[in-house]
Amino acid sequence: MAKVITQTIDIPVGVTRWWITKMRATNETFANPLNEIFSNKANTFTMTQSLLANGKTRMTTINKFATLEDYNGYLAFIAPFVSARDAYNAANNIDFTQTITEE
Repeated sequence: MAKVITQTIDIPVGVTRWWITKMRATNETFANPLNEIFSNKANTFTMTQSLLANGKTRMTTINKFATLEDYNGYLAFIAPFVSARDAYNAANNIDFTQTITEE
């Protein structure tokens, strides 16, 4: 069974997502460990965007992990940054939800 992490992020106009700020601060190298995880072509990442009536942009990302090892690798990578991400989102009026399911 594959683990699936679905994240919904509602971003106000003129606000930069936390992920993008991390990428810029690290000269685009922040996600390098994830590139290795997603080099396993059985893992997939999809992203969609839509404009909400309140003016925010909704970004939905779906990360599907074919192996428990890759799923755990993702969790280990992001764990040290969750508090900073959540604080950034709160300070910038970004709504963030995440669900984890199995397929």
